[in-house]
Amino acid sequence: METLDRQRIRKAEKAEDDLEKKIRQGKNVLKKRDANAKVGREEVWRPAIGKESLHQESNDNGTRLASFAIANEYKIVSTMFPRKDIHKYTWTSPGGTTKNQIDHVITDQRHKSSITDVRSIRGAECGIDHSLVLVKVCQRIAIQSRKEVRQKRRIEVRRLELKNIADEFKLKLENRFKALEDMENNETVDAKWSNFKEVVLNTAEEVCGSRKKRYKKPWFDQECEQALKDRVKRKITWMNSNRVEDRESYNEANREANKLQRRIKRLYLHILLDKAKEDNTANNAKDFYRKIRFFKRGFTPYPYGVKTEMEKPPTIEEVKDAVKALKTNKAPGKDEITAEFLKKGGEIVVENLWKLILRIWEKEEMPAEWQEAIIIPIHKKGEKEECEGCTRLVTWYIGSSQSNQEPKANQAKSKDH
Repeated sequence: METLDRQRIRKAEKAEDDLEKKIRQGKNVLKKRDANAKVGREEVWRPAIGKESLHQESNDNGTRLASFAIANEYKIVSTMFPRKDIHKYTWTSPGGTTKNQIDHVITDQRHKSSITDVRSIRGAECGIDHSLVLVKVCQRIAIQSRKEVRQKRRIEVRRLELKNIADEFKLKLENRFKALEDMENNETVDAKWSNFKEVVLNTAEEVCGSRKKRYKKPWFDQECEQALKDRVKRKITWMNSNRVEDRESYNEANREANKLQRRIKRLYLHILLDKAKEDNTANNAKDFYRKIRFFKRGFTPYPYGVKTEMEKPPTIEEVKDAVKALKTNKAPGKDEITAEFLKKGGEIVVENLWKLILRIWEKEEMPAEWQEAIIIPIHKKGEKEECEGCTRLVTWYIGSSQSNQEPKANQAKSKDH
């Protein structure tokens, strides 16, 4: 059976091993330790300790802590600030006769200048025999210029189902694409794609407008809001008066507000389920699955790609057929262009898209945005934090047969797990 001293030594060694491991990982630049270490003022430890320690000589744990700090180029900053003795000791014996400084703050040389003060706070009552140690840190943060990130457009695509909106969208696209034709025709592929994308998105945003923000709790109405305001008002009254009657009034308001929210949320879910049943009966699959996704989150994207190499450039009829075959009501890619924009844009959109594809065919280069893929991990089995239980689906905007083979290889490799 181990002695008490041996147990303390093993505990200290384990703490040092954990700290060394974190040092190698680049962590723990600031560490507060309760190691029962009385660090003295010996000259031999002077690179790692200061002259302002409470004790003149170190005990065994203090010697171990000082040697550990020197070996790892650390500084025991709690011994470096001049203070009264009453602001140095961190532990008081139950009888109040013995006072020691055994809680220390350690940091590395790089962050030593960030610590401006270390002292113990005697007045903080923590229910233990240790005093609270206050550390003031003045962190120097490097200033870096942040890239401006444009907020994603929220366009109300459903308005294109109205005939007058679709006609207006088509007419404005024709006028803007005709204005682009008067510009120089020797622009790069990226510039041509950027012009095409901006014309489509700006016109769609102007004609269709923006979608309203969807709240996470659509069932939360004015009645719920009023109940919460009344609850807050009664609590303020109770805190100011501290009377039993006001406390009971607040508890009653709290119970009523919780009951009201549960009742309205339950009613909202019942209405949503009834509408889903009606959509299913009427074969309205789009609205039915939209309501089902409210209860069951999850989406599996379909990976697109070109299977075989093409010997001739695509014709305008092929582009027209490809646009016609696009499925609507699908989430757009990084370019934010939905299938509805391409379909409702008419012949002018197909013609400009075909010209862009011909330019890509001639120059043998694609826009940089087309070469970016979105990798979506889908959990299958095991722990969600481990990648072995996930299948990776890679969505590509457009590419050659080689681009299509790479996602397939990634999927096959992932499914083996």
